[in-house]
Amino acid sequence: MKPEIEALIANTASLPSLPSVAVEVVRLANSENANCQMVADALAADPALAAKVLKYVNSPIYVTQHVVEDLRQAVVVMGLDASISLALSFTLVGTLSAESGGGLDYTHYWRRSLLAALSARELGAQLGEVALEELFLAALLQDVGMLVLDKLDSGFYAGLDGCQYDHTALAAYEEERAGVDHAAVGAHLLERWNLHFRTAMAVAASHDPLSAPDSAGLNRFLRCVALSGLLADKLMNGDSLAEAYDCVQLAEAYLNVDALTLDAVLHRVRDAVPETETLFDISLLSAVEPRELMENAREVLMQRNLDAMRTVETLRESADVLEDRARELEWRSQRDTLTGTCNRGYLEHCLQDAFTRSQSSRRPISIVFADLDRFKDINDSYGHAVGDQVLRAAASILQENVRTGDVVGRYGGEEFLVVLPGLGAEKAQEVCERIVESVNARTHHLTGGGSVRVTISLGVVTHGEDLLFDNVEELLRAADTALYNAKRWGRNRVVNFRCGDSYHSPRSLH
Repeated sequence: MKPEIEALIANTASLPSLPSVAVEVVRLANSENANCQMVADALAADPALAAKVLKYVNSPIYVTQHVVEDLRQAVVVMGLDASISLALSFTLVGTLSAESGGGLDYTHYWRRSLLAALSARELGAQLGEVALEELFLAALLQDVGMLVLDKLDSGFYAGLDGCQYDHTALAAYEEERAGVDHAAVGAHLLERWNLHFRTAMAVAASHDPLSAPDSAGLNRFLRCVALSGLLADKLMNGDSLAEAYDCVQLAEAYLNVDALTLDAVLHRVRDAVPETETLFDISLLSAVEPRELMENAREVLMQRNLDAMRTVETLRESADVLEDRARELEWRSQRDTLTGTCNRGYLEHCLQDAFTRSQSSRRPISIVFADLDRFKDINDSYGHAVGDQVLRAAASILQENVRTGDVVGRYGGEEFLVVLPGLGAEKAQEVCERIVESVNARTHHLTGGGSVRVTISLGVVTHGEDLLFDNVEELLRAADTALYNAKRWGRNRVVNFRCGDSYHSPRSLH
């Protein structure tokens, strides 16, 4: 609140004030010693108020199992807090509705306030709130600041015309002209009246309940009040279908209430309208029915949901295409273009990963260096096209003889590396012997006629059984040494690296 507004409120005699019976009710609300009889006595001081309270507690709005015949029984049935909130609602409407001012449309104001109060009560009942009459009161008073601003300046709302019935535009106008909106002014007035802090807080947060702290567990209470004003607008202006859809969205965002539940709430509001009109002596609804409004709103909601589903499906299809392309690009980045096996970079990554897992799990890992024998002679005699054909065939044989989780990659030239996670020396030896036999048995038919056959040498080493290596580099050197020995001892064979073997560089023997 701006200090100058507070000063005006404090010094303006014509502002709305509590009647004597309301003052007594508020005093009892703030007293720790209040009891049902004291509240009943206070209500009895105003016969018209007492009659309305009795009529309310026996009405279809409240739904009691037995007829309540006296005020004390009514207070006992409803409870102290509910009785006080209800009494204040009746008293304030009776007193404040007699007020008149300059540019404010008081008829519209009271219709909106009472419809909001009914909506808040029914929303609270739907959500299991206990303080329904307090919800009714807070929603009823959420716009009371407008009465204050109208009293402070009789021309304040003059000239607004249709904008007076657009609550968002009205609040923006108040901010621009007075530097404060009626929610803040109303909350300040309720604090001056010593009303329950929860009621004042709900009024203060009625335009933006999400900004209010929930330190006192008031989240749902505040949001019911804020949404109630929007529901009142929809009930009074049923031609605004887009806004009805927005209201459904806010109900979901504020209170996790869907369109069908909101429809049921509004139907109960409609059912309570006749009794409320009688109790408060005011006409609330035009010919627009909540059922018609919500059916139209549901049509809009369903159409927008269908549009949203189509959009989501289109986006999903696009995402799937992009994901497929990404996977294809990733696969291509990992492959040797000639043989289709892993390329050197991805092969080294897989080897390091498998070696690390072997160390942590204490399971063996075997790796194999495989090199085609006298491959240079094939290139020199038949050309590189035949050499490429032979390399592709060798790669295929390697992949056919290993498991799904094993890794085959082209290490360089005619040399391949095979990674066999979890495979000990004995099983790795069997795999390598199958490879040698398969390569030896394959005949490569040439395009122009004739054929050629090749052999392969394999060097294999196992980490995690008899031998332990500190890192991948040592493991590769051991496999390379085994391959060197395979070449040196006659090619076309498998040689295992053994403990005590000296490391060699076999490149000159390839």
